[in-house]
Amino acid sequence: MWNYAHRGASKDYPENTVLAFEQAIKQGATGVEVDVHLTKDGHLVINHDEDVARTYFGRGFIKDYTLEELKKLENRSGDCQIPTLQEVFDVIKRFNARILIEIKTKIVPYKDIEQKVIDTIIENDYLDKTTIVSFCGDSIKKCRELNDEVALGLISFLLTPDVEREAQEYGVSLLSLNFVPLTRSVVTGLKKQGFSVITYTVNNEDTMERMMDYGVNGIVTDYPGLLHKMIVQNDN
Repeated sequence: MWNYAHRGASKDYPENTVLAFEQAIKQGATGVEVDVHLTKDGHLVINHDEDVARTYFGRGFIKDYTLEELKKLENRSGDCQIPTLQEVFDVIKRFNARILIEIKTKIVPYKDIEQKVIDTIIENDYLDKTTIVSFCGDSIKKCRELNDEVALGLISFLLTPDVEREAQEYGVSLLSLNFVPLTRSVVTGLKKQGFSVITYTVNNEDTMERMMDYGVNGIVTDYPGLLHKMIVQNDN
């Protein structure tokens, strides 16, 4: 089972930082989940929000900062800089870990971000361990038009006919669904269609156990160490 650390080990370390990703893998994560944005000067950087204010001592949208300007911002939770996507690859490649890269384009329609993400994956020779995911079907569609090999996933709170249609149409291999409405029959049905199913964001033992019992392929969590313990117990 995939153990994806949501923004890294984000309950123990500053979220979406190199430190959080390194520590997540050391805690037992088999992969990390990151949110990617595009700077004013065309660099891919990692932060959950389009705006820097919640996680860094600064104001405004990432799109209005250069990479150099972003690197000068102090993280609100520790001595960490905002990382580039390449810096995340530098970490996960050391551990042979997987990565989910979430592209967000609903609030800020970053020009050519899909191409830049795909180029970075290919430059790192990491197609086999990377899945690009998004809530935005248009972004996933564009990724498929740009590259027919990259693994793609759709994120949705729940499974809807539109999500299923887009998944089939865009050659999606993975569906990431919220655990609250998720049922065993949905998981079973999607897996029979050939999809991998992961669920987010699962942070307690009872829900982890239930999702594993449903047969999901992976869980996205803020507590990768706890999930690792649960997986080991389940395997035994």
